[in-house]
Amino acid sequence: MSIGYLQRKAAWEILLKVSSGDFSDHALEKVLKNYQFNPLDIAFITELSFGCIRYRKFLDLWTDHTSKINHKKQPPKLRWLLHIGLYQLLKMDKIPFAAAISTTVEVAKKNRFKWFSGNCKCDIEKCIKKIRTKNLSGIIF
Repeated sequence: MSIGYLQRKAAWEILLKVSSGDFSDHALEKVLKNYQFNPLDIAFITELSFGCIRYRKFLDLWTDHTSKINHKKQPPKLRWLLHIGLYQLLKMDKIPFAAAISTTVEVAKKNRFKWFSGNCKCDIEKCIKKIRTKNLSGIIF
């Protein structure tokens, strides 16, 4: 298990609970009861999960621009996982690109989505390429 895996997995679990109808603060409490995180990890998980909720439409736009599959056709569990990777790249400036890719792919692989992990990695790497080359044509902010 890589460093940061459990934090991203917890954030993903929060997003899944929210997508099934829970309020975000209740989902956060429920998920954190299952883990033993330090305050810094809890702050990271909160920012990551609540940021994905806050910027959902923005992340869907990036997903449409970088993925072969439209966000409306992707299963919600996988879309939320891709949002976790994209949010780290686009909105969290202290996260190395390699960490965002590897941990997102690891969460996909360890949660019965091996078939998606390659697509997830490819989409996140396309996002990185667009950020580095500043090729943001077609993306409306």
